[in-house]
Amino acid sequence: MKKKIILSFLLIFFIKSIAQQKNIDNDKKFQVSLHYSGNIRNDNFIGDNYNGILGVYARYTILKKVSFAIQAGLVLDCFQSRGNINQLKVKDALIVNPNIGIEFNASKSFKPFINFGYSFFYS
Repeated sequence: MKKKIILSFLLIFFIKSIAQQKNIDNDKKFQVSLHYSGNIRNDNFIGDNYNGILGVYARYTILKKVSFAIQAGLVLDCFQSRGNINQLKVKDALIVNPNIGIEFNASKSFKPFINFGYSFFYS
């Protein structure tokens, strides 16, 4: 039991020491991120017929001011079919979501944002 407690404290200390982020000026105009496209079954066509796999989010900062930034982005989500359900031959799908958003600089570490866009479903 002692070994598990000591190992847990060492693991927490190790993670905490690595997780420290240096304060750097983040003036990147173009950013890309990967995410998991989770999909819960909630009685709709996509939830019943597809599993989420992977998503890519790319955004470009169009205008940056002291208190806000305007960004344009594109989200691509890949979905794998769960099989032939409801007498339809369902294939893998791609969801494309172009968007535009505003990011507010509330403080150095808190930057809320809002995006507006439209999704296109390709199967």
